[in-house]
Amino acid sequence: MLTVEQAAKQLSVTQARVRKMISDGVLPAEKFGRNWMILNTDVIKRAEQNPGRGRPKKNSTWSNSSTTPSAVVIQYLYLECKENLSKGYDINSILSLPTREEREFCIVLTDFFLQQKQRELIDRGVY
Repeated sequence: MLTVEQAAKQLSVTQARVRKMISDGVLPAEKFGRNWMILNTDVIKRAEQNPGRGRPKKNSTWSNSSTTPSAVVIQYLYLECKENLSKGYDINSILSLPTREEREFCIVLTDFFLQQKQRELIDRGVY
């Protein structure tokens, strides 16, 4: 989760522009107290769209684009997942996800990172 300030730096825009994107519904965010929090993935998606000045081009969104995510985005997503899921998970957090697909996705990713940790321990002779 990023603050408005952090998102503005990543997107190379002002904090006021980030707030405007939030109010326009262009950038999803949630309010916690007085502060807006934005998911890292939403900021990456917005950056990948590479919106230039002026009116947006038709079908310029990443999801409608024929291009695939860059290796940098994939590596960033991997590192974020590893950092957040490699220590296991809290079952209540998993159960609170809105869809079955999201819950299963989170469990599969967590299992992957736990298996990697097991391999590392076996290779070191701990197991």
